[in-house]
Amino acid sequence: MSDPLANPVLSSRSFRKEERKLKYADLAIQGTNNSSIASKRSVELLYAPAMGMNRSSTSVNNVKEYFKWFVPKKVSRSPCINRGYWLRLHAIRSCLDSIVQTLQDNEKMVVVNLGCGFDPLAFELLDPENMSAAKYRNKISFIDVDYPDLLRNKIQILKDTPELSTIIGSDVEINEAINANGDGIETRNYSAIPCDLNDANTFANLLNSTDILKKDKKIVKVFIAEVSLAYMKYQQADKIISLTGALPNSQFIILEQLTPEGPFEPFSKQMLAHFKKNDSPLQSVQKYPTVNSQLSRFKSLGYMNANAGDLLQLWNSVPLITRQQIEMIQPFDELEEFHLFAHHYLLLHATNNPAYKFVDSFENPQSVKDLAPIHVDFEETTLDLKRNFGASALVSASDSSKEIWYHGGCNPYRTNETLQIKLDKILSYEQISTLKPLPPSRTCHTFTNNVVIGGRLAPHKPINDVWRLDEKTLQWEQKTSLPEGRFRHCSVSVSTNETLIFGGKSSVTLSSANKFLKYDISADTYNSMSVANGEVPSLSGAAMDYNEDTGVGAIVGGHEIVTDTFSDGLFVFSCDKTNVIIKKKINHPLLQRYGAKILFVNDKKVLVVGGTSPSCLFNRHNSIILVDLELQQLNCIPIPKKIWETFQLFLVGFELKRIDEKHVMIFGGGATCYGFGAVSNVALKVAL
Repeated sequence: MSDPLANPVLSSRSFRKEERKLKYADLAIQGTNNSSIASKRSVELLYAPAMGMNRSSTSVNNVKEYFKWFVPKKVSRSPCINRGYWLRLHAIRSCLDSIVQTLQDNEKMVVVNLGCGFDPLAFELLDPENMSAAKYRNKISFIDVDYPDLLRNKIQILKDTPELSTIIGSDVEINEAINANGDGIETRNYSAIPCDLNDANTFANLLNSTDILKKDKKIVKVFIAEVSLAYMKYQQADKIISLTGALPNSQFIILEQLTPEGPFEPFSKQMLAHFKKNDSPLQSVQKYPTVNSQLSRFKSLGYMNANAGDLLQLWNSVPLITRQQIEMIQPFDELEEFHLFAHHYLLLHATNNPAYKFVDSFENPQSVKDLAPIHVDFEETTLDLKRNFGASALVSASDSSKEIWYHGGCNPYRTNETLQIKLDKILSYEQISTLKPLPPSRTCHTFTNNVVIGGRLAPHKPINDVWRLDEKTLQWEQKTSLPEGRFRHCSVSVSTNETLIFGGKSSVTLSSANKFLKYDISADTYNSMSVANGEVPSLSGAAMDYNEDTGVGAIVGGHEIVTDTFSDGLFVFSCDKTNVIIKKKINHPLLQRYGAKILFVNDKKVLVVGGTSPSCLFNRHNSIILVDLELQQLNCIPIPKKIWETFQLFLVGFELKRIDEKHVMIFGGGATCYGFGAVSNVALKVAL
């Protein structure tokens, strides 16, 4: 079999200049099919056997695979890409499942896959041996639509693969009435019809010349556009949607990108740049950047009944047991990246049937009132620290000045280096030559009172070892290990000799006894702390700080693993020898954060920086907030427009440290933006 991902027209140079330019743009768009279909093959290999997807009726131990005929080589993607593409597959399938459930006995549905690429959805749902598709039996037919060059490859694979051609039937014939070039095929329940969707007239002819799409109200017409109309000028894409909306009993499922907080929001900026660099710029999103604008779009184009949300809303609607199963199949510690990705993709299901009731309607996200701003000075610095998910400590240098020591993290691979960051006018860093033995490389640990606590190797390999670094001799000393390995935990200094440890993820469920631990550095012992005057769930990815002068601490946000929910609370606490005493709890939607950092700026106010949320995408106005613990009042600290638009600023995996009485520094961190590339942050000095 020829390589299905090789595009034979790429080598052609027979076009005139303008034709070549247009053709190249088309080929770049077709090229996005290669990456997408390979990622879906990775999902098929990983999840299908473990989750019982597409079980064969001829052998219950066998899983039917469909992507493998188009991507014969085994493909392995990152955990976040795997989870994201599982969600994309689930998005389309869940909409189709909801439609087929509403069909009357005399109704059937035809699915028109616009820009289908090598998507084998038709073969999956038409396969009589696929038990997962039993509900579609004798109720569904398919029309695949895409560029002629791409469909020609797909049809050839189809003809060369008995396992696929058997599914659609042996009556394969060229439908010259539909396509004069003879590139399409048609069977009783499957057609492949070449069409350039940029030409609305050609698409209109396709609709008018296809018997099953003619004005039969008993046929439910379902049009799917999974990131296909996104590359077209919105005027052209709107014409396609409008033409389908004019057909009776039509439904439209669209999955494409969003920029809900504008083109300069860090993930949006990176996503747009990625597609532009690959000569397949996203165009519809410039006109329709939000869920609400997409709803208005479809309602104006003939689809008055619509249901839409982002993919994170869809993920949260997946049954908890399924989400837990997915977590068990591939251990996962990329929640911030997943949040960012899923907030940037739309799932919209619309119909021109006003009586249609959606099985699962998206709930409108809770609107958050804008906070009153407090404007402070931000200064971009020269510190170019390309490290994520390390840990830092503020220490006294030999000349009594302050400096930051940064340990571990990844760049992109895990490291055990300790870096010395000098806080002079020209911020710089150098590696400290610490004496061996060195702590093993790790990420998602803490570094408090010069003690490195826990962390992880892979997401399923938490570390329980503890190491102390002597400031004078630069000698590491291994201390007594934690009772269990943990990462994504918090630790704060409650005295020069004591560290309070809270929460985190572990290979075991953290008991109420081990939720809070106090580590006595001199005695090298751990004491379990009870919670008094309230309750705090065991949270991973929370933020914690403690004011030793007042004996008051704060915990913000975090993920409750057992319930897969995220805290929107700020817990104010104090502690004695054996108890963490809850003094107050403040709830607010903007406190629902994972991976944030917090810092007491004075006795009454806590600075909250970054992280991600399952409920909203943070912007330059609410990424940083200030909480008055006494008044229980929140204010936003806007990031200056110039910094937001000019620099990369993913407030993920970063560090927050006070460097003097009037300034804090935000440094390190960044993100791997799904499949759109990795980004490191600019370091900022903020006056308070």
